Amino acid sequence: MHNSAFLRHVILLVAMVLLPWSLVHAQDAIEFVNDSEIENLIEIAKSDLATAETENAIDLLISKKIPAIKTKITQCINKSANQIVDLNRTLESIGESTIGETKEIIDERERLYDNLGKSKAREFACNKLETQINELSKQATQKLRDITAERLTKKNPNALEVLQAVPANMSGWVTKSTQALRLNPEPADSTSSWWTGLLLTLFGGGIGWLGRNGLLKLLSGYKGPKGKEPFEYNLVKSLSNYLPFIAASLTGFFAFKSLSTLDFGWTFATRASLIALFVSILGFIYRWICRPNSPGDSLHSLHKDIPKALVKRMQVLTLVATIGFLIFGYDWLLEQPADELLAPYIVLNVLLIFSILAILQLGRDFPDLKGRYRFLRYAMIAACVLAIPATLLGYVNAANYLLFAVLSTLLAGFILWILLWSIETTVDGIINGKTKTSYKLRASLGIRAEEQSSELGWLRLLSNLGLWLGFGIVLLIVWDFTDSSIASLQKFATDGFNIGDDTKIIPKNILAGLLTFAVVLSVSVWLKAKLERRWLRNIGMDRGSRDAIVTITGYVGMIIAMLMGLTAAGVSFTGLALVAGALSVGIGFGLQNIVNNFISGLILLFERPIHSGDYISVGNVEGTVKRISIRSTEIETRQRTNVIVPNSELISGQVTNWVLHDTFGQIKIPVGVAYGSDTELVKKLLMQVANENKTVITRPNLPQPTIRFESFGDSSLNFSIVVLIKNIDQRFDIISDLNFAIDKIFRENGIEIPFPQRDLHIKSDSKKKEIVMPEFLKPEKDEIIEKSHD
Repeated sequence: MHNSAFLRHVILLVAMVLLPWSLVHAQDAIEFVNDSEIENLIEIAKSDLATAETENAIDLLISKKIPAIKTKITQCINKSANQIVDLNRTLESIGESTIGETKEIIDERERLYDNLGKSKAREFACNKLETQINELSKQATQKLRDITAERLTKKNPNALEVLQAVPANMSGWVTKSTQALRLNPEPADSTSSWWTGLLLTLFGGGIGWLGRNGLLKLLSGYKGPKGKEPFEYNLVKSLSNYLPFIAASLTGFFAFKSLSTLDFGWTFATRASLIALFVSILGFIYRWICRPNSPGDSLHSLHKDIPKALVKRMQVLTLVATIGFLIFGYDWLLEQPADELLAPYIVLNVLLIFSILAILQLGRDFPDLKGRYRFLRYAMIAACVLAIPATLLGYVNAANYLLFAVLSTLLAGFILWILLWSIETTVDGIINGKTKTSYKLRASLGIRAEEQSSELGWLRLLSNLGLWLGFGIVLLIVWDFTDSSIASLQKFATDGFNIGDDTKIIPKNILAGLLTFAVVLSVSVWLKAKLERRWLRNIGMDRGSRDAIVTITGYVGMIIAMLMGLTAAGVSFTGLALVAGALSVGIGFGLQNIVNNFISGLILLFERPIHSGDYISVGNVEGTVKRISIRSTEIETRQRTNVIVPNSELISGQVTNWVLHDTFGQIKIPVGVAYGSDTELVKKLLMQVANENKTVITRPNLPQPTIRFESFGDSSLNFSIVVLIKNIDQRFDIISDLNFAIDKIFRENGIEIPFPQRDLHIKSDSKKKEIVMPEFLKPEKDEIIEKSHD
C-alpha cells in the first residue's frame, strides 16, 4: 500500500511539473488559427460572389480565395483535434478524482476539462465553417456555369446581317482594324524605339545566320552508322535552315516588347515578331518530320502524296491562325470581337474550320491512328461541323469555344506525338545504338549489350505516363467550359475515396508512392551497375565476392524502394504487420520450397562454394555458372543451353566444382594395344604424345605425365595416360586432341589397337538334322553346318 501510494504521488508530481508546459503549447496551437478571422474571410468571399459578374472574377474566387480559406479551416480542425487528443491523454495520466487529493491537482483537472470543452467547441465551430465554405464553393461553381452558359448562348448578328452592314460600317471597320493592329501613332519616342527594335532584330538574324553556317559546316562531313543519317543529324540540319529566322524573330519580340510604351507591349511590331517566331518554329518542325529518322517515319510508308498533303494543309492552318492572331490579338477565339470586326472574323472562322477538317480527314490514313483515338477525332470533327452554323448564325462565343478546344487538342496531340517518339527513339538509341555516344551511355549506366535495362524501362514508362496524364489534363481544361473539372479532379486526387468503413484511397499518395518506388529503384539499379562494373573491380575483389555484394545490393535496393514507396503512398505498416502475421503460417507451408531456395541462395552468396564462372557438375547437368541469384543458379552447358537449377539442389545435393581452388585438373585416357606389341615402345610413344601437347602441364614442380600399364585384357594390353591440364573445363577437347595424336603415332610406328575377340563353340545334336542358330549367324548357316559335319 505504501509503495503504491508513493508511486501515485510521484506520478502526480511529474504531471504537475509537465502539465503547465503542455497546456501553454496546446493553447498556442489552438490560437494559431483564429476562427473569427475565418468567419470574416467567408463573409468577404460571399460578398465577392454576390457582386461578381464575369467569369474571371468567379474563377479567381474558386481557384485562389476559397482554397486559401479551406486551408485555414483544415489547420483549425487538425490543431483542435490534436489538442483534444493531448488533453485526454493528460487526463488519463492524472486519473479519476479520489479522496485526499491536493487542491493543485483538483484545479489542474478542472482546467484540463475547461480547455477540453473549449477545444471541442472550437473543433465544432471549424467543422461548421467547413460546411459553409463547401456550400459557398458549390454556389460559386453553379454561378460560373450559369454565366458561362449565358455567354455561350449569346446571339450576335448573323452572317447575312453582318454582310448587309459592311458598307455602313466600313469606316468603323478601318478604325477598329487599325486599333487592333496597333498601327495608330504612339508617343514621340516610338520612331526611335521602332528603329532600335529593327536593328536588334537584324542583329539577332545575323547571329542566327552565323550559327546556321557553323552547323552546316559541322554536319557536312558527318555520317552515321552504315552511312545513314541519324535522327539527331536530321533534327539539327532542319533547325539550321530556320535558325536565322528564329533568332531574328525571338530577338525582335523581346526588343519591341521591352521598348514599347503601351500596356503589355502588344504593339504591331511585337505581335508580328511573335508570329514570325511561331511560323519559323512550325516551319522547322514541318521540314523535320518530312525527313527520314523523324516522327514522320510512319507517314513515309504511305502513299508519297499523303505526307506532302498533310504538310500543306498544316501550313494553310498555320497561315489562317497567323492572320487571325495578327488582326484580333492573343485573345482571338477567347473573347468576342467588336461588331465592326465581325465580317473578317466570320471569314477567318470559316477558313479555319475547313483547314482543320482537311487535316482531320487525312487522319484516317495514318497507320498510328487506325483503330485508335476514333472518339477524339470524331469529337473534333463534330465540333468543327457545329462551329459552322454557330458562326453563321451569330453564336460567336459558342464557335470560339469549339474552335479553341479543337485547335488546342490538335496542338497538344502534335506535341505529344513528337515527345513520345523522342523518348522511344532516345531509349532505343541508348540500348541498341551503334554510335560512340550510345556505347558510352550504356557503359555509364551499366547496361549489357545482350540485355535490356530496367531503369530505362521505368524511365520510359514514367515519361509516357506523365505525357499522357498531361495530355488528359489539357483536354479537361480546353473542353470544360465551366472550368470546374480541374478543381474537381484536384479535390478527388487530394481527398480520395473510401472503400468500406476503414479504407481510404488517395490517388495523389498512390502516384507519389509509385514515383518514389520508381526513382529509388532506378537509383539502386544504377548503383548496382556501378558496383559491378567499376567500383568493386578497382579494389581487387574476386568475382564471387563481387557477385555476392552486387546481388545483395540489388535486393536491398528493391526492399528499400518498396518500403519508401509504401510509406509515400500512406500505407500503414501496423496493418501490414497484422496481415503478415495472420498469413505467415499459411505462406510458410505453401512457399517452403521458395524459402528453402532463398536461404540456400544466401548460403551460396556468403559461403561461396560456387562462383560465377566455375565449371561444375550437379546431377545430370554440367556447365559453367553464369549467374547466382537468390532463388536459383543459371548454368550454361557445353551445348550453349541455359539450365536453371534451384539453389537448394546445390546445397543439399552433391556438386562437383572442377575449378573451386584453381583451374588445373587431371585426366586419364585408357589405351589398348594388341598382344605382342612392344610395351616399352608404347610407353615411349604415349609419353611423347603427352609432352608435345601444349595444354598438358610439364613443369617440374607439378605432377608429370604418367604412363601406366593397367592390366592384361581379354583382347588387348591395357595402358592409361594420366596428365595434368591447365583448364579442366576444356578436358573433352583435350582428350579428343590426345586421342587423335595417339592414333596417328601408333599408325606411324605399327602399333595395333585390336578389335575385341571372342571364341564361339557350337554344340551339334546327331539326332537332329536342323541346327538352331542365333539370328546373327544365319547368313553363315551353310558354312557352319558343313564344318560341323566334317
